[in-house]
Amino acid sequence: MADLAGVDDTPPAEWLADTRELLPDLATGIPDRHLPAVRQFLDADPPRPAEHLVFAHNDLGIEHVLVDPDTLRITGILDWTDAGVTDPAGDLGLVLRDLGGSGLDAALSACGDVPGVEGQRIGFFARCALLEDLAYGLEHGRSAYAANSLRGMQSLFPAGSER
Repeated sequence: MADLAGVDDTPPAEWLADTRELLPDLATGIPDRHLPAVRQFLDADPPRPAEHLVFAHNDLGIEHVLVDPDTLRITGILDWTDAGVTDPAGDLGLVLRDLGGSGLDAALSACGDVPGVEGQRIGFFARCALLEDLAYGLEHGRSAYAANSLRGMQSLFPAGSER
């Protein structure tokens, strides 16, 4: 598949560096109660890179998943332009970002055994993607992106205490 779709082996350290660069623009958009958790995440070491890469969609956000409204069954996956051989935790991180823990559990159950998938890397990719979406929403006036990101902060960057 690497010959057809290419390889995306961007290490988590690079993801984290890119996400850290977003903080100055995000600080005013992140509620104060979540800012300590965001800073703690950005100050931590990234997880180690995946040992096994797999062919994946590589951008499996909810906006790319078609669902039958009557049966709630997935009927299709759109936009495969980013597909490649990559860390399987990346797409699962987007599932966690968009659908929460129950959505991730369902995806993991449906996937069966995926070599090298670890909760730490899944959570890492979910947090990076959430902050990236928030930055995009704020910069481009896309309120839906910002609102979805702020909702996701409840679980991915829980507040120590509500103010």
